[in-house]
Amino acid sequence: ERVTCELVIKTIRNAVAIPLNSAKDGITINGFNHRRGAFDGDIVTVHLLGTSEETGQKYGRVVKVEEARHPTKYVCRADQYNIINFYPIDRTVPGIVNLPKISRKILQYNSEEFRES
Repeated sequence: ERVTCELVIKTIRNAVAIPLNSAKDGITINGFNHRRGAFDGDIVTVHLLGTSEETGQKYGRVVKVEEARHPTKYVCRADQYNIINFYPIDRTVPGIVNLPKISRKILQYNSEEFRES
């Protein structure tokens, strides 16, 4: 079952998806990977994974970001030991890696280099 929800981030690893269509209880999203790049306040589609037998709590994962409502700029602090890592002041946002230009050139795929002669 898929449900359209508003995502409320609790911590970097835990979030709650509040269904928009009804007054149902929130759906717990555990783990950053299950958020799929969604941020606090985004409208998302959530796939229900199951329900806890003990508590009745529903668990799910984000399958699509319908509407991004998060800011695109964040205030960060630089890592004191590694200048390419930045950590946003807002703890619900994951760390950011800023690759220098030389690293980008190494990571780019050049199809002409791999063609057979």
